[in-house]
Amino acid sequence: MEIFNEFSHTIQSLINETGFLSLSWQNYVMIAISAILIYLAIAKKFEPLLLLPIAFGMLLVNLYPPIMGTPSTNLQLVSQYITEHGATANYPTVILEGQEYYQVPTNGGLLYYLYQGVKLGIFPPLIFLGIGTMTDFGPLISNPKSFLLGAAAQLGIFITFIGAILLKFEPTQAGSIAIIGGADGPTAIFVTSKLAPELLGPIAVAAYSYMALVPIIQPPIMKALTTEKERSVVMEQLRPVSKLEKILFPIIVTLIVALILPDSTPLIGMLMLGNLFRESGVVSRLSNTLVVSGGHTHLVRVKDYGKFDIIGRTRDDAAGEAFDKVARAIGLGYPGGPKIDKVSKEGNPNAIPFPRAHIEDAPYDFSFSGVKSAVLNYINGCKMKDEEFKQADIAASFQKAVTDVLVANAMHAVEEYQVDKFAIAGGVASNSALRAAMKEACETRGVRFYYPSPIYCTDNAAMIGVAAYYEYMNGARSGWDLNAVPNLKLGER
Repeated sequence: MEIFNEFSHTIQSLINETGFLSLSWQNYVMIAISAILIYLAIAKKFEPLLLLPIAFGMLLVNLYPPIMGTPSTNLQLVSQYITEHGATANYPTVILEGQEYYQVPTNGGLLYYLYQGVKLGIFPPLIFLGIGTMTDFGPLISNPKSFLLGAAAQLGIFITFIGAILLKFEPTQAGSIAIIGGADGPTAIFVTSKLAPELLGPIAVAAYSYMALVPIIQPPIMKALTTEKERSVVMEQLRPVSKLEKILFPIIVTLIVALILPDSTPLIGMLMLGNLFRESGVVSRLSNTLVVSGGHTHLVRVKDYGKFDIIGRTRDDAAGEAFDKVARAIGLGYPGGPKIDKVSKEGNPNAIPFPRAHIEDAPYDFSFSGVKSAVLNYINGCKMKDEEFKQADIAASFQKAVTDVLVANAMHAVEEYQVDKFAIAGGVASNSALRAAMKEACETRGVRFYYPSPIYCTDNAAMIGVAAYYEYMNGARSGWDLNAVPNLKLGER
């Protein structure tokens, strides 16, 4: 009988310790909501980088609330503590009803400590630094009037502020709630941490959930307020923007904003610092890490092995990176280059007039972010008009736009420097359309054209082996302390 009682007590204890009895109905409601948000992030791909971690965090917190538990202090009799541990401790003591107690601290939950980066305003500026490295302000610089569109978009902030005041929120709380309308998570978190830190949790979730659900909210509104012709317009940059303008822009913006609105300096300063990293080109190692860039597009004048000048380079996305991003956007997956090359053979390369970027102050430089954005805008336009887009036509038209720019810049350099040999290399060099177009352009100009077999275009081992061979033949030797340098720039030793 005693064994049965112990067994029954053990089972009862296990049941009492499960989450089924400790969770309230509100927890189960939030678990159901988190499941819906996870579905939207994965199945519908609604801003998955935002919505998926938010939804899964919501799931964790409601399944196991102590994961967000704050550190606390337990009182334990000093005599009891000494009995259990065999020694005294350095904890603070307190006397209650004539007995001495230790104030024993306890740890908080995992998410509590991660949350401190949000609460203390550390994460938002770091996020803005990354955003700055990924942002091209060229369209804004070329057309400053577009700034007014962004300013007008903030109307929702003021409407929400008035609504929150009418609902009896304090002015500071109303300001924090209203900033959600700016559709900017880091800004909402930063402002709330200053004005109403007690609302930081719900505002952070609301702000990022709102941003993630924009693909659901925006299309019906845009369809109601615009015509089909207006939605089919492909926006292009009004004029080329020089590198000097792009370098001065973040510096000037920081100066103006810091002097007029000093409290916004942490956010705007980090945003502009990230953009200065991007545009200056002198800290490419950090910029590439923050942008998660892949590959480079360079135009190099080779005089001899190891003796060359870089006369052109990409200003933003490299050609291979643009291929990968567009392939993912049209549902081809990774790696994008060979998949677009294959699908393009079934499409019309002249079906869609995607833009070709030409940089006036640097005729040999490349820019592929514009054509990539044009593809994304075209796809979004088709979705808003409930039209099916032709995957093969998009792939072929995009591939032709990239190829046209690569060939045009290369042939400009060939004519300017009066060379009689031209070669291509790297992953994109395996693209059949590029090889054919470059071969035709070279033959027209009487230039000998060299290109590797496609199987060697992405063979890093072969490239490293050949480079090592010529280094060795030139007398270069290394010791046993030689190490790999993944960010080694072209021409560096």
